[in-house]
Amino acid sequence: MNRFLLFFIFFSLLFPQGLSRAEILLNRADQLIEQKPNNPSGYLNYLSVLNVVLDEKDGDWDDYSKIYDEKINQGFYNIFEGVTVERVQQNPEYYSPHIRFAKLFEYSKEVPEEQSFEYLLDKILTFDRINNILMADNNNQLYIDYHQNLGIDKINDIFEYLMVGYKDVIIYQLEHDGGEYLDRIDIYILKMNEEDNDFYRVDIYEYFADMSGNLYDNTGALLHEGNEEIESFFYDDDYNLLFEERIKLFEDALSDNIEPAMYKPARMFYDVLIDGIKNLHEDFSEDLLIIPDPSISNIPFEFLTDNEDNLLMYHHNITYSNSLYQYYEDMKRYDSKWTENNSLTDEQADKKLANWNPNIVVFGEVRYNAVDQSPLLEMGFTKLRNLRWSNKELDSIQNQFQDKKRTIYREKLATETMVKNLDFDTVDFLHFSTHGISLYDNHKKSSLILQNDNINDGFLTYEEVLKLDLSNLEFVFLSACDTNKGENFRNINLLSLQKAFKDAGARNVLSTLWEIDDKATSVFSGIYYEMLMIDPLYPDLALTEAKIKFIERYPEYDSPHYWAAFVNYGY
Repeated sequence: MNRFLLFFIFFSLLFPQGLSRAEILLNRADQLIEQKPNNPSGYLNYLSVLNVVLDEKDGDWDDYSKIYDEKINQGFYNIFEGVTVERVQQNPEYYSPHIRFAKLFEYSKEVPEEQSFEYLLDKILTFDRINNILMADNNNQLYIDYHQNLGIDKINDIFEYLMVGYKDVIIYQLEHDGGEYLDRIDIYILKMNEEDNDFYRVDIYEYFADMSGNLYDNTGALLHEGNEEIESFFYDDDYNLLFEERIKLFEDALSDNIEPAMYKPARMFYDVLIDGIKNLHEDFSEDLLIIPDPSISNIPFEFLTDNEDNLLMYHHNITYSNSLYQYYEDMKRYDSKWTENNSLTDEQADKKLANWNPNIVVFGEVRYNAVDQSPLLEMGFTKLRNLRWSNKELDSIQNQFQDKKRTIYREKLATETMVKNLDFDTVDFLHFSTHGISLYDNHKKSSLILQNDNINDGFLTYEEVLKLDLSNLEFVFLSACDTNKGENFRNINLLSLQKAFKDAGARNVLSTLWEIDDKATSVFSGIYYEMLMIDPLYPDLALTEAKIKFIERYPEYDSPHYWAAFVNYGY
């Protein structure tokens, strides 16, 4: 047999006659699925190739669309067979492709011709649950059961408590394909609209944006047009998306206080994330709740800047939430505590608040030269120095609470043991002026570092925070470095110390996006509590006012590095 014939036979086996290259790749992907039916890679590859086949069919999609639906349903139940929530939580990096497939499974579901409010809210909450699986309590549950929709009764309950907040909510969701983020940002807006009879209703709007600044409705109709400057910022000359690189450079500029590198990204991210929806909704509420995708959770929206150099925080009080469901739980607890589940009249609720004398507990001025730092050194950290300005920070808080209930633990009294022994049912505000460490490769050991004693090592870890009952706390101020940072597993919300305090029940947690300046923070915290005492139940308003006053009073600290790191997660 000559070489030509051998080559012909080999080529015929490799590329059967009558099959396109895409169809051949589809067959190979199918073989991979047969070999590893519980691995999402084969299904993801199959669906990716199938999209190419659909494009080749030039509109003749019926048969292949049916194949797509069958394959994605088969894949979902195969790859999650026997998988518990706990397994995903223990190895989020491994399960990131699984979670991406779970999102594709949701995207593939048939969309009703008329998308009701309940349908859209259910859709948002389903993705909410997928993104926040690392924070789920019922970790022995099978993932397939966890994934199921909440049901109409729960959805109606959530709707009722959204009305309590009187905020407009903006939710951002991005998708990562395992190699890079896709050029699409899904944006959902839950907007409070006033009716003629002075009542409010909540409307849901669904959009998506691309990295050129274009904004579309859910049918793909262009609503707002971007420009070439935005496109050239987020793409290189070969049209490769630079989204992750731009986020990293922006975060580094803010963290390292490189001012010339801050301002263009602040404008470009504004153009993609805010500009289009602000043009469509000129009557946005003054109070905004942002629920960011994990990829952009360390971008301070307050600093995002329009084309006239106006900061977003000069127009809106911004607070954040890890999820819409968590916001619902915050509002439910708020309603239970302050209106006793709407059993009080407005006059009675106002009187209850007027008689409230908040109690603050503060920890700081830790003597780190007396703390056993060997665990830190073993993890590669340098030795921690005393925070020189922590005493001033505690003094300023003491001055703000002179006629209020306050307990301040300094130096050798500022122990982890003292924190764990607190009766949190008697505490309203909790403040930590300490060092903090965020461990990307082991978030459960991320810690606030306090004084050690013969009972505890001084490292108040993520795991230990979760064991505290903080459900009475209105507010926690984590005046420590990197308390909102965690590893981005892509397609799954990252975990940070902020999330630990929220999960333990605190309604509001003021955390930090990067390493903060000790001296500037001591000044900032004093101004913050000055603003908070004007209206103690509105930490988001206090934070906005504190940032503005801080810049006005201390122009040497007007760089966003000093004030934009502070973000409030809560209501």
